[in-house]
Amino acid sequence: MRLQYEALHADDGHVVKGVIDAASEREAIRVLETEGMLVTEIREASEKTLARFQRDVSRQEVVLALFELATLLESGVSIAEAVESQAESDYHPQLSVFFTSVNQRLRSGESLAQAVKASDLNVPDYLIQLIQSGELSGGLPGCLRRGVEQMEYELDIATQFRSALIYPAVLLLSGFVAVSLIFILVVPRFAHILERGVDMPWLATAVLSSGMFFNAHYPWLILLVVALGALAAWYLRQPRVRSVLYNQLATWPIVGTWILETEIARWAAMMATMTASRVELLTSLNLAATGMGIDRKRRSLERVVDNVRQGESLSKSLSEQKVLTATATNLIKVGEKSGALPPMLESVAKLYDVKCKNRMTTVVALIEPLAILFIGIIIGVLVLGIILAITSMNTVNI
Repeated sequence: MRLQYEALHADDGHVVKGVIDAASEREAIRVLETEGMLVTEIREASEKTLARFQRDVSRQEVVLALFELATLLESGVSIAEAVESQAESDYHPQLSVFFTSVNQRLRSGESLAQAVKASDLNVPDYLIQLIQSGELSGGLPGCLRRGVEQMEYELDIATQFRSALIYPAVLLLSGFVAVSLIFILVVPRFAHILERGVDMPWLATAVLSSGMFFNAHYPWLILLVVALGALAAWYLRQPRVRSVLYNQLATWPIVGTWILETEIARWAAMMATMTASRVELLTSLNLAATGMGIDRKRRSLERVVDNVRQGESLSKSLSEQKVLTATATNLIKVGEKSGALPPMLESVAKLYDVKCKNRMTTVVALIEPLAILFIGIIIGVLVLGIILAITSMNTVNI
């Protein structure tokens, strides 16, 4: 059961508020007392903290909260104090519950990575891997900062991409309205041609028949479209479905290359951060491979880990598994020989970042003309079908 409490801290007497999971109020009080708190009030958690219609926490709010946590840690504040301070801050209810949960798990002896992973907050896998590597190396503030910067970068890319999609979306919506108006207002005027049984080209027959069917059943068709949209949205929220779709998109031309370059850039950035933090190479490779979102590339990176474990160099193994481009592999080879692997991995990450941005520009540039072409073809087919129907009627009259 989820209980909301208010207590006085035994050390300095300041008031602590939060939420705790316990089987009963008695057990919750006992747990809080062992943590040095004197409970003054405890009750079942109000539903307002997680209201049914409460909007979900945005990625921007998550990034800001984690940015503040990284800043606290870089300032020398201990993990326990930083997380406790975050739990008492005025965040979105989901973030408040997240920090409260993490605070409780830290006090029970779990690591920060374990506490974050066990929480309900949706954070990228690579952030957990970076936190874990920071705890292993003692460089948690830097690793957490790098993870937050990566999240911020991805949020910026996603925002730019959504902004670029606004105009094509308006075009598609306008095209849908135009097609609907043609079906509702124009096509019914030619219904008598079908009734007279005039011999028409198949395109004219298909357009008129479709228009009449739409007019006769449009409420049900609109309801079907809405239901399919809701079903698709629900399916896309399922992690397994999203993973399968993501891997499928990774096989497409242009878009697939863009996704692959994004994943490799993230992998290289994680490797640079972990190796710079003195994390062992095999441990870094294992953690970075876990964060790879494309299944086939993750398997390739796992084979790289096995090869490096058997004594093979990282650059040679990456080359054999065709994980990186020749230029990127050569940079890593130079880093291995010079002992400057972290900077070279950072250079690889920047190289792929530039490629990602160029690829995104290409994808965005293609979306607009493709949307115009799609709408133009649909409207053109409808108009051509109507014209063929008119000409067929005039031929019969002659």
